[in-house]
Amino acid sequence: MNSVRLSDEEIISEALRIVELAEKKGVILRILGALAIRIHSRGLEELHKRLRRLDDVISSFTDIDLVGYSSQRAGIRQLMEKDLSFKIPRQFLLLHGKDRLIYHHPQDLYHVDIFLDQYY
Repeated sequence: MNSVRLSDEEIISEALRIVELAEKKGVILRILGALAIRIHSRGLEELHKRLRRLDDVISSFTDIDLVGYSSQRAGIRQLMEKDLSFKIPRQFLLLHGKDRLIYHHPQDLYHVDIFLDQYY
């Protein structure tokens, strides 16, 4: 992973961009975790930064966590791999691709962890 870290605002913008593009393509993705809390709690950014969860004043986030439907796995893969040119390690895909996908930004700026619901 590249040592360059995006600012909080940049990583939030990237997460929103991915979710919005997914929506345009009929794929449902939602933001999870600390990033979702930050977006939901607009106006309380300074409180969140003072928590120093990563002991870093530049960025509070190292990745983007999303959740999607396993029934839309093909659409998610199309979006991430073809439309956005993200990379996924083949070995990870073979071992865990049923319930989780991890994509690396084309310039290795961050990774996107996509958790999938259980498909029966």
